[in-house]
Amino acid sequence: MKTVFVRLDTLQKLKCFVEDCSVMPVELEVAAGEHSANAKSLLGLMTLPLSGPLELRFQADSVTQEKLMKKLEPYRIPTLP
Repeated sequence: MKTVFVRLDTLQKLKCFVEDCSVMPVELEVAAGEHSANAKSLLGLMTLPLSGPLELRFQADSVTQEKLMKKLEPYRIPTLP
């Protein structure tokens, strides 16, 4: 399972993130501590604490992963220690 850290600290960024994730043919899960939500669900993501970094988890083949990483570039933050 691949993990990427993202920041969704504005409503506009959150809406664009959901739109970008929704076109990807893989399951995407966003986690904040013990809580998680489907990355394709705006309402689900709004239940998470969005002020800090979020962990995006997914499994994908290399081609899909490359496309996804390009889509996620505006939201990504460096890997946390």
